[in-house]
Amino acid sequence: MRLRTLSLSLFFAMAGLAACGDDENDIKRPDAATTPDAPKPVFKGYDADEGGEVRIEYVKFGNGNAGIRAGAFFYDNPGTKRFWEYVNTNGCTDSSTDMNWPTAANPIAERTYLDPGNIILSGGPQTFTLKRNPAMGPDVPGRVHPADKWFFDTATSADTDGGTYLTEKTKYDLIVTGSPSMPAQIFDDVMYMPADFSVISPALSTTPFPIPAGMPQTFTWTTPPSDQPAGYEIVSLVAFIVPGQGPAVLCIEPNDGSITVPANFIDIARAKIGANTGTLARQTLTHQVRELMDRNGPTGKRIDLLTIWCYATPFVAP
Repeated sequence: MRLRTLSLSLFFAMAGLAACGDDENDIKRPDAATTPDAPKPVFKGYDADEGGEVRIEYVKFGNGNAGIRAGAFFYDNPGTKRFWEYVNTNGCTDSSTDMNWPTAANPIAERTYLDPGNIILSGGPQTFTLKRNPAMGPDVPGRVHPADKWFFDTATSADTDGGTYLTEKTKYDLIVTGSPSMPAQIFDDVMYMPADFSVISPALSTTPFPIPAGMPQTFTWTTPPSDQPAGYEIVSLVAFIVPGQGPAVLCIEPNDGSITVPANFIDIARAKIGANTGTLARQTLTHQVRELMDRNGPTGKRIDLLTIWCYATPFVAP
């Protein structure tokens, strides 16, 4: 039985703009409608094979701006390895090894993608439609996707429009408009943005926060009120993110207002960032999963749906 170490209720329902299907996605499969004896896929929830992700993130910066990070992709075939163990949800993970979800992925040549059409998030002050990314590149956790097969949006380069689309303590619907490879569908109230909180130590700043070698570090913030709706587990997270590569260290715990990162994980983050400046992310989030539907119906694979409230501070390794 697979070990489910990530029991989040949630990085990252981002909405996106899509295009038409192409020959790459026309993979032949048995037609369940004409093959009565074909076994139906069984959806195992968080233990299901990987089928894609939608992630939306409200980000507050040290300069007072609040922006959006949103991304999405859907797999027709995720590659040889179809399930990656989740990161530890009651402690820290060296995510730079790329052996755990969400940083892990098969070689890009093994993966094929579904075209969802448009990806739209509704329920907030305004609907938000993700943009299809025309270039190959890494998503927030560092998985590299081919051009035109994934979605990523920061909304504006000024990072000042977060509240235009995302609000705290809000449920969101995910709308997929569909294409020849993936049917149109609506997931009602599938994402929930946790309540706002205030960071305590270290303070939010534009000045990089130093993480000394060989010393544990405790991060604190106010605990949001426990008035979230039933069915959404809120957890807290501290991440040390290397630009262009994704998180080097991820630490996740129940949302009690404090996470202590052990010295050995501080040293991993220091080694990965080197002389550069990274991003210290402090988050509360929810994580939900739903079954992926393709042109042939239910697939048994999961879509990970993450909704994140984040404070971002630069860090350095002195």
